[in-house]
Amino acid sequence: MKRTEKWQWTVLATAAGQAVIPFLLTRNAVSPLLSNVCLLSPASYALVTWYPIGLLSLAYGIYQAIPARINRELHFVLSRGLVVVYVSFVAWLVLVYLEWQLFSMFFFVVMLAVLTLLFERVLRERSSLGRLEQVLVLGQIALYSGWVTVLVFSNAAVWLSSHGWPENGPAGWLWQALLLLGLCWHNEYWLTRFNGDIVYGCMLLWTLGGIVVRLQHYNDTLLQVMIILAGMTLVLTHLLFRSPVYRLVAGRRSQAGHTDHGFRFQGPHLAEKSTRNKRVDPIT
Repeated sequence: MKRTEKWQWTVLATAAGQAVIPFLLTRNAVSPLLSNVCLLSPASYALVTWYPIGLLSLAYGIYQAIPARINRELHFVLSRGLVVVYVSFVAWLVLVYLEWQLFSMFFFVVMLAVLTLLFERVLRERSSLGRLEQVLVLGQIALYSGWVTVLVFSNAAVWLSSHGWPENGPAGWLWQALLLLGLCWHNEYWLTRFNGDIVYGCMLLWTLGGIVVRLQHYNDTLLQVMIILAGMTLVLTHLLFRSPVYRLVAGRRSQAGHTDHGFRFQGPHLAEKSTRNKRVDPIT
């Protein structure tokens, strides 16, 4: 068996394990996230987006295992990173099930780092992907990256609060505000690096909105809510004015404007000069 074929089947096996093992350990894949919560944990509805992520992972595992489909080096490069992500998710789940919160955070950080590298690589090769591959590869990585990004900071808050860090009062407001500011900066930075990817940005908005929903059930959380809403506004602004869709529409409008009104953009003095310098044949 060739090395590429081994990685193909490894991706398929780990993707299937990522989808099945959570249901063998717990009732569902997100129940470990619901068992340990704090003020900065997303609401339960925001966590169910793992299910489309798991389905996309499994679908991609099947797709890339088809011999006729493996005709690009990109799939082989992605396979190693995706195996690390899938295995890290299962390892995180097992450690949370064993209540080893600190060790489980390590695998979430690994997932985020690897997904970031994969995301940048896929964006560089985006033009070579077909529509189905864009959904299975780019859609999966974008959703997974947005989901893991917020949960890394959320799990850090859970670990700190479980070790006696106050959630209320000036001290609690201070460390939560700093953590949320770090999350907002991280989102804006990587959204810029990812060229304003819409799927990634929408996933950030969805998960951040889940934190706001949870905070509504507690008192004295105005500061946290305001910081998150400011972060969501930055993400939304980025998606509206810096995303590839906006640039495409703006480019077409600009091109149409230059085509239909090209003489107008010259300015009156340039138009007059061009008319004066135009050669006029004598009337015979």
